[in-house]
Order: sequence, then structure tokens, then C-alpha cells
Amino acid sequence: MLALFEGPDGGGKTTAANALVGSAYEYVHNGPPAYDAEASEAAKRTQIFWWQLQHLRPQAPGTLGTIVDRSWPSEQVYHRFTGRPDVFDPLSQRMFERYMLAHNGVVVMCQPSYATTYRNWRRRADAGEELICDDVDFITMYDHYRSWASFSALPVVEFDY
Repeated sequence: MLALFEGPDGGGKTTAANALVGSAYEYVHNGPPAYDAEASEAAKRTQIFWWQLQHLRPQAPGTLGTIVDRSWPSEQVYHRFTGRPDVFDPLSQRMFERYMLAHNGVVVMCQPSYATTYRNWRRRADAGEELICDDVDFITMYDHYRSWASFSALPVVEFDY
């Protein structure tokens, strides 16, 4: 099994994923993708694409599956705020979906109410613990996750702690 925990900052992804991780599942917490900032735009897109794919592959032998805290669905919104190139055109998204489906993948969308998520995010943003610190950018991010399942072929489980 392959489970991606996705959702906006403050949505409870890490909390929910940590509640499920044990000896049976490998846990991968994705950060910003590694790529050569001096490379051409095409090379950057390729590097980010392969970096994301590599983090979906289960690594630990003897586990039932992998739980990934953020993956390529997040890259589809975060590139806007970081200056990274947009990697996930419709064909790239479809390739990742096929990989997920071949590995019994599911997306766990962690998106409590706007008020709850905003409160969690604002507290962390004010403490300097978030990449996105602007209210308008937060709304853009929140809306991305709210609509993400409508353009994905993957099974999506909604989680609101």
C-alpha cells in the first residue's frame, strides 16, 4: 500500500501520518525537492519529477507499505510560491496516478474546516515555521487542495481530525 498524506499547511498531515506509522509502514516526510538551481528549466523539471517519483518507492523491506507526508500533489501548488518550475502537466500527473494505482495507492486529504486550518497555519507562520506566510497565498493553497480530487483519478479519503 502507498498512502500520500496531502493537504494545506495546518491540515494535520504529519499528525495523522504519525498516528499510523509503526513497524508495519515506512514513513517518508517530503520536503522541498532537490534540483540544480543553475540547470535549464527543462533539466530542473526532470530533476524534480524524478526526485518526487523516487520518494514514492517503498524502501524498507518487510513493511506493508509506505506513508508519504506530502508528495507531487503538493508540488502542483508549492511551485507557485518558491519559484520552482511547474513540473506536473496533465501527462506527468497521469503517470504518477498510474504508479499510485499500480501500488494500491490512496491519497489521504487532510483538510479540516478553513477556520481550523487557518488557525493552525497562522500560529506556525507567525513562529516562522511555514514556507507560506501571506494570507492570500494561504487561500490559494487551501483552495488548491479543496479542488485537487476533482481532477485526479486516484482514490481520495478525506480526513478531518
